[in-house]
Amino acid sequence: MADSRTIEIIYNKCKYAKAISFDVFGTLITRDVVDPDDVIRIAESMKNGQEIAAERKKDIKTLYEAEITIVHPIDDILSVMRRLKQDGKEIILTSDMYLTGQMIEDLLANIGVIKGVDYDWLFVSSDYGCTKKDGGLYKKIQQKINVGFGDIVHIGDAIRSDYLRPRMLGIKAIWVKQEKNNRALGHRNNEVRNLNRFIENHLPDENYEYRVGYKYFGPLLYGFANWLNDRISENKESAYFLSREGYIFLNALEIMGMKQENMKYMLISRRSIIGSLLWTYDNVEGMIKSLRIDRKIDFEKVMALLNIQECLKNDEASLDLSGRVYATSSEIIHDEETYAFISRHIVEIIENSKSQYDAMEKYFESIGFDTQDDCIMVDIGWVGTMQRYLNDYIKIRKNSKRIKGLYLGVHSNNYREDSKEGYLFNGDSVKKQRDIFTFVGLLESVFSEQEGSVKRYRIKGDTCEVERCGYEYGENDAKKIKMIQQGMLDFVRDMHNSAVKHILVFDQYLSTYNLLKFGNSPSKEDLDFFRKLEFSDESYSLNSGFGLKTLSVRDFKNNFMNSIWKTAYLKCTFGSWFPAKTFYDCLYGLKKNT
Repeated sequence: MADSRTIEIIYNKCKYAKAISFDVFGTLITRDVVDPDDVIRIAESMKNGQEIAAERKKDIKTLYEAEITIVHPIDDILSVMRRLKQDGKEIILTSDMYLTGQMIEDLLANIGVIKGVDYDWLFVSSDYGCTKKDGGLYKKIQQKINVGFGDIVHIGDAIRSDYLRPRMLGIKAIWVKQEKNNRALGHRNNEVRNLNRFIENHLPDENYEYRVGYKYFGPLLYGFANWLNDRISENKESAYFLSREGYIFLNALEIMGMKQENMKYMLISRRSIIGSLLWTYDNVEGMIKSLRIDRKIDFEKVMALLNIQECLKNDEASLDLSGRVYATSSEIIHDEETYAFISRHIVEIIENSKSQYDAMEKYFESIGFDTQDDCIMVDIGWVGTMQRYLNDYIKIRKNSKRIKGLYLGVHSNNYREDSKEGYLFNGDSVKKQRDIFTFVGLLESVFSEQEGSVKRYRIKGDTCEVERCGYEYGENDAKKIKMIQQGMLDFVRDMHNSAVKHILVFDQYLSTYNLLKFGNSPSKEDLDFFRKLEFSDESYSLNSGFGLKTLSVRDFKNNFMNSIWKTAYLKCTFGSWFPAKTFYDCLYGLKKNT
């Protein structure tokens, strides 16, 4: 795309010419691929791998069918052409191309560029047996329209064919520089450039949030959805997509026409299943250990996990304990006052838990999870804690059911006996894990359904009622996250409907290429947007935002550990110049070695 100043320069240089010639491919229209050879690869995929060659006439129709699915207008150059046409100039389109003139005319008409309305002539090398590159096509133009070379201006993107050769003939030429096609970059880099060309061509002029969703998170969702479909299709077992990330995973599969009857959405959370299983432990210590605390959590949220929030109103000791923070289950156990508080309310914990368990049983029955049949569980990851809780439930029922977990990533080898597999990593690829975990909270936020986490189950008549927590973002921020999600899903739809998908391999590399750059090197625009988000999770973790609220080292550490985007938090705190990723990598390395 050219800027407005360049457009005016082009227009002014053409004002006094009698005829204006425009190159077609790369100047007036663009493809979703950078290398023209990729068109042949797309055509071959459309013919189930059959070899296609541009030199063979029988293959030209197939190539045309491939071309017409991947071309888009370059609006700013088209606007100049139409402006010059309205000024009464003779408009000529020229192309060195294997397609026939009629095919290119039809292709242009398909994107709204009409012969007789937007341009007057079309000269294609395949029709005339000569090219722009050898100068023969320019001579044909001069003879056909009877205009001197000095009265023609040619505009194109190829330095030799569109600039040097016409100038040698006396034609005024304007070189419109486009992206350089450097084949020496290698196969995977060519894929990245094709992906970003596709994004550039399909991404509408929308707001910041939509662009973030489309460009950065969309490829990951598309790749993961394809990976899930491959693995679920291999089995006939029910596949349970756990709330809340499972909601957008299912949406993506539905958009791609891959949603099957055996795929079910399961309303469950760490909090809801913990509360349902507390009664199965013999003592307070066992209950506390079952919480599996792995991040900073305050006293009130511990009580919420134990499902005894009502006790906070009736027990005056809660006033002294309010605001205390714990990093592990052991810290809760060794805090004598907290331990004593929980012990005093053991009866309420057990009663509430049994009631919750009965309701959960009813819910599981309604979605078919209560059977003996093996199943698949789909979640974002990373440790497999939810799979472990569900296996605890299965053991209580003395059920032989086995669960296979499919995750975006498996971060560690916790619960090794549980069968699980990750798309991005399987407890390996330390660098990939480290790079993802700088913004893992943000990733979870934009992948989450906006109904809020499951708080508890209640029996209501003959059915089970699922109570939800509030959504973590306020109304305005929720709209922003929703727009990011819309961009993600639109990318999935556009890519699934495009023939370009046949030449792109959406593995761990390609699906995260743009996302890792975004997550680990946020721009000023990224920081300005995300520092304004107000994140509050009533279900589990501490609230945390951006910026240094106090000079307390402890407060900084807590906010950093709980921040949804750690590299952005560091830059917002210390300045955009701060080497946040390097700092994070050092901390990650220290943690791994302790």
